[in-house]
Amino acid sequence: MHDILATLVAPVHALPLELLRIWVGAVVFVYFLQAYRHAGDFTAPDGLIDHRLCAKLLPAIRWSLFQPGMPGKLFRAVHLCACAAAVLVALGVYPRALAVFLFAAAVSTYRWNVLVSYLDDCIVHIFCLWLVLLPVGHALTPSSDPSALSATVPGAAPHALMANMALVYLVAGAYKFTSPMWRNGSALHAALKTPISRAPGFWTLRHRSALRLTTYAALVLEPLFGLVFVLPSGSAAKWFLAGCATVFHLGILATLKIPYANLLMLGALSTAFGPELVGALTDVPVAPTDAPALSPGAGPLDPLDPSAVAVLHQSSSSLPSSSPVDLLGPLDPSAIAALALVATLAAMFAWEAGAKWRPISRPYAGRVPDASPAADLDSSPTTDPGFSPASDLDPSPAADRGPSLTAGRSSSSTRSPHASTVPRQRSWSVAGWANPLRFALWLVGVFQSYRLFDWVDSRNYHVRYELLHATPDRTKQPALDARSLFPDTMRHLLLQSYLLGNVWLQMDPKALAAVRRTILSRYAARYARSHPNAGTIDAWAIVQRVVPDNLDLARGERRFLMRFSCRDGVATVHDHDAPVGDRPAVRVGDTAAADSPTDRDAGTADHDSATVARGPADHGADRDAARRDVATVRRDPTAPAPPST
Repeated sequence: MHDILATLVAPVHALPLELLRIWVGAVVFVYFLQAYRHAGDFTAPDGLIDHRLCAKLLPAIRWSLFQPGMPGKLFRAVHLCACAAAVLVALGVYPRALAVFLFAAAVSTYRWNVLVSYLDDCIVHIFCLWLVLLPVGHALTPSSDPSALSATVPGAAPHALMANMALVYLVAGAYKFTSPMWRNGSALHAALKTPISRAPGFWTLRHRSALRLTTYAALVLEPLFGLVFVLPSGSAAKWFLAGCATVFHLGILATLKIPYANLLMLGALSTAFGPELVGALTDVPVAPTDAPALSPGAGPLDPLDPSAVAVLHQSSSSLPSSSPVDLLGPLDPSAIAALALVATLAAMFAWEAGAKWRPISRPYAGRVPDASPAADLDSSPTTDPGFSPASDLDPSPAADRGPSLTAGRSSSSTRSPHASTVPRQRSWSVAGWANPLRFALWLVGVFQSYRLFDWVDSRNYHVRYELLHATPDRTKQPALDARSLFPDTMRHLLLQSYLLGNVWLQMDPKALAAVRRTILSRYAARYARSHPNAGTIDAWAIVQRVVPDNLDLARGERRFLMRFSCRDGVATVHDHDAPVGDRPAVRVGDTAAADSPTDRDAGTADHDSATVARGPADHGADRDAARRDVATVRRDPTAPAPPST
């Protein structure tokens, strides 16, 4: 135990930490610059997300700097200040103090945009917190001396960071073994065919064998990457695993739209090679052997003395009566906080891993769930004690809570004949605030989820949109650019998932219906701002599951999304969130979907500019029994937002 504690608090070289500081500052600068550029779509009050509705549905997200009612200029100002702070952190100007502001801004941003938060947001804000806790700012700063490159700093917080990084790889890698698609070798191919891939059309059946081998390699190696932070200097296994981890992250960067998390994890690898970096960039030997011996009566080591590490390891065994804390002096508050953070994270994941849950028994190969909320989420009670009811709203992404596309046991009056038959599953993590450790971390701004693509079994969707001019005689018209209405950036894709039932954040059916209405209306308003007189337009989606027997994407289903008109910059939504009873899904091959007829079902009610008939979920009911007003969305940002319910 003495040796373990001695290693934990032993001084480490400052140079790798300063290099990490510069790297994190640069990555966080680009992160907030992108947040500033896309503030109009996601952060602004008149953007695509109804933040008032989100705050009502998920009250916990209001624990941030951003609150409903704040003007859009203030959000952009925070992002610009964060960009400036990131530059100063990279330069070494008050890095730890400015990192506090970066952490607060990152936490507020991911909570404000909780509907579209994902792995990048989780990793960015935790690295901002580590800049607060790490002893950085001693070297590679405008005021530092060149000799500081060989200095050492207290090692408790740096070793806690390494433990956190090892935990990332262990948790992310271990959970993949619960996924049938990872175990059968099809997970990577399925992930590369989803919209979050940079080139989903590139990967075809001829790549299946190579991708299967890559899937198995990632499955075996990822849990072992944490050993990079444990193995001794000069170890051949350490260099091999570090090389594999580098290829792993570069491969994700090249193929998937998850840049910031992988860039930051690449930078963190440098902390495991402190002696090697110092030996390569300075004249200090990697393992000094001329350090003076430490007698039992000597005082505490100077943490800035380069020989402290060697002295400690050479003499710790001869000091049975002295603890490492006594030897190096009392731990500072940041080191205590760092150790407490890692211990809490480890306990939280252990709690969730020990909870009763049932993994997916097989990859789902059935039909795509209906777009109607009643078909996607089962509102009936469940007797499964490990299952997270949809009504238990949780501010964590569904990737951390488990599959939400479970049709379960729907009644015949509310379930569409095309509903999914995926078996109900337990939540992968404890629902809501049932895990007190997750709640405690949320209170201090920390949300951590290291679950990367182990949920591919339930999120393996390929989606393509069609945008067509609607004509009275229903003649076929040339397709418009669908990306002008539905862009394909990562956050747009996550937001669009709520339109098709592939819900990223679990919520009950009524809440989902309200969110979908506001998203569709605001997308129409966004389109009208750039196409002020585009006329009447129909939006469709071709959706299908990417499963081992559908890697060629030949079983798509064509879904109607909405009809809207653009006139003088005003978007009038005539029909959106239509039940599948009125708009039956049309099964088409994805390659032939662009040539499929645009006619609607002959039984569909005619549309006018004032009202639209909505059919109930029960197909036998009269379609004229339920009617609603048209949602009119104004281009003027000061105009009232679309109705939320």
